[in-house]
Order: sequence, then structure tokens, then C-alpha cells
Amino acid sequence: MSNLMKAVQINEFGNINVLALNNIKIPTPADNEVLIKVKAAAVNPVDWKIREGNLQPLLNHELPLTLGWDVAGYAIDYRKEDFSTLKDIDVVLDTIGGETQENSWKTLKKGGHLVSIAQTPAETSATQHDVSASFCFIQPNREQLEKLAELADAGQLKVNIDSEFGLDQVSEAHTRSETGRAQGKIIINVSA
Repeated sequence: MSNLMKAVQINEFGNINVLALNNIKIPTPADNEVLIKVKAAAVNPVDWKIREGNLQPLLNHELPLTLGWDVAGYAIDYRKEDFSTLKDIDVVLDTIGGETQENSWKTLKKGGHLVSIAQTPAETSATQHDVSASFCFIQPNREQLEKLAELADAGQLKVNIDSEFGLDQVSEAHTRSETGRAQGKIIINVSA
């Protein structure tokens, strides 16, 4: 398996011509970081504002800079990695419960939030770790799912995506975002 990945980067601030699709080394996450395998990303107005250097006095980014923080992908594999060593996490989504939920408390920063779909989090544990917790339970509803399928089949269920681009078309995605007329997310298909 290659230790390289593709990334859209800038080496200087400017217009869309400064965007470069580069092969870079896959980063090694620090103890308090998570490595995500990105499947798709979105271009937001902040991306081109950063690219142009408009926010540099505020953010002071070092170059080269990899753009894009709004991503969908895979996070740490709890079966292969000990996630409980992570620290200062804002939100944990617990989908397993039990020991996994118990180990999640210590990863949260003070004021963080644990959301579980597996079991009701113990309020005493939340208080002990100075975080909040909630249980989110969604029960499949056949009638509702059938109605959604019917609407999707009839073309009446609309997903709010403005446009989609390949990873090699990021400059076009930035141009679309700069118009200020996007009606939904501008998607970059990383794995396409």
C-alpha cells in the first residue's frame, strides 16, 4: 500500500491558478488526532477566502496548505486502534455502547458531548467527566421508509447538492463557490 495520497494544496495565496493537485505523504496523526480516509469533500466560501489570503492575518496558515476541511470519510478503526488514548474531543458518537462507551468518556474535553445510539449514557459518568450526554434513538418505520422510497423513485425527493466535481476539478468548484449562487453543497468526489 502506498504511503502517498492526493491533496489539493496552495504554495502561495491567489486566484484559482494557485491550486495544485499534489501527491503528498499520508500524515501520521498525533496522539490527539484522528486520521480520516476522505471519500468526498465540499468547497465552502471560506476555502476560496483562505486561498486568496483574505483570512491570513487572522489564521496565519503556513504554506504549503492543504485546503478543505468539510469532509466525509472514515475515521479511526476502534478494532485496530486504541481510541481511548485520544484527548480533548468535542463530540463522541457512540454506536456500540458497553465498554466502548465507558472508554469514550475520558476522550472528551471538558464541556464536550457524548451522543449514543446504543445505550443511554450514565448521567453520573457525564457529571464526573464534566461533559454532557444524550441518547438518540431512531426506530425504523416501514411506512415512512416506503413513502421516502416512493418519493425518491418519483424524483420528488431532492438532495440539496449544488454541483459535483472530481478531485482534478477543484478550481472549477472554487469558481462555482465564488459566484455566491450555489444552492446547496458543492461536492468534490475524492474517490471518483
